[in-house]
Amino acid sequence: LAQKFCIDLGYALQHPEVVHMLLLSPEWPKLITAFGILHGSHNLTRKVSRGHVVYEDTLWADAVHLELYVVSRLLPYLTSGFAAMLGVPAAGATPAAPAPEALPPPSPEQKSEICQAVFAPLLDAIARCAAHEAASRPEAFRTPVYDVGKYPVTCFIPLHRMFASLVGVALSTGVPTAAFCPPDAQVHASILQHPLRIAAAFAQVRHGMWKRNGRAPVDLSSFYHSPQWSGASLEQDHLAMQFAVAAHSPGTLVTTAALMFGLEELLAAPSSKTDCVKQLQSVSTLCEDFFRLVLQLVLERGQHGLEPWVQLRRRVVQCLCVHDCKYSEIESFLPQELGEDRDLVTACLEEVATFHEPQGLEAGFYRLRPALWVEYEPYFL
Repeated sequence: LAQKFCIDLGYALQHPEVVHMLLLSPEWPKLITAFGILHGSHNLTRKVSRGHVVYEDTLWADAVHLELYVVSRLLPYLTSGFAAMLGVPAAGATPAAPAPEALPPPSPEQKSEICQAVFAPLLDAIARCAAHEAASRPEAFRTPVYDVGKYPVTCFIPLHRMFASLVGVALSTGVPTAAFCPPDAQVHASILQHPLRIAAAFAQVRHGMWKRNGRAPVDLSSFYHSPQWSGASLEQDHLAMQFAVAAHSPGTLVTTAALMFGLEELLAAPSSKTDCVKQLQSVSTLCEDFFRLVLQLVLERGQHGLEPWVQLRRRVVQCLCVHDCKYSEIESFLPQELGEDRDLVTACLEEVATFHEPQGLEAGFYRLRPALWVEYEPYFL
């Protein structure tokens, strides 16, 4: 039923005029409430006691499938229509949405009014979800930082991803942050919390701390970082964290993230150099993911606001920086909306790489042109 709703609503949202009416109408908060029903679906709690392990738990796939319908059918059209309302070129919003018709360019005052009308109910819904969670699990909020190794974590936060998608458009127009997000530390914390929990939980999964949960956390983490879903999940979460940290207090990020990752050792003064080395060795994987997250939040811009050709070229270059690739390997590295145009992918490969013909039983492969090695980004999402 939810999938049919997304498909039918997606057809209507292909028209920018409909998006304009929806975002400024009393129906907009109702749609956000409908999205809120999916918020927090399929919570995972780390198992620590001995007992039976369900290795093949695939219930998370149903939640992923449903959220992908929301993201692929609705968010591209909402983002593209919102961009048209603010006078942003359609191609800079999202490659998945059709080019909307031109609308009269709004004045700076009108842009601020539009952003306030669009973001106020969305931030209210995020705050209500946070308040509901605090009321249902008060013991989890008695400590300074939420313990992802002890309390439930969800990877499904459509409200945060809708906020990040729309923020990417609003920031590109030069609208003051105060016009769509109040300077409230509690609001910024509610935006930051869930994406940071996901990053910390998946770091623990990689560290081997969720083995008693079977394959579900590993498979979910792999899909979260895959090209098929990362554009709708990882990159949106990344932008939400960047916005919350920049708007609130960048200095608190390191302390909050270190505590959530379970790296209290980094914050405590070791008694000797030997103790420091032992502490870091015991949590080396967590440290690696923690520092990567901090560096990505500081250095990585993500794909927001980039033309489809720029997104494609950037991904292909980063893929070929890792190793020489066959066409099928490059294709698997691309999201569906970028990889489905084979002519565009071929043109991109001709620009950035040289093709080496097959030799004997070895397949042909592409190798990055030497002049493009300067474009390598070690913290590419």
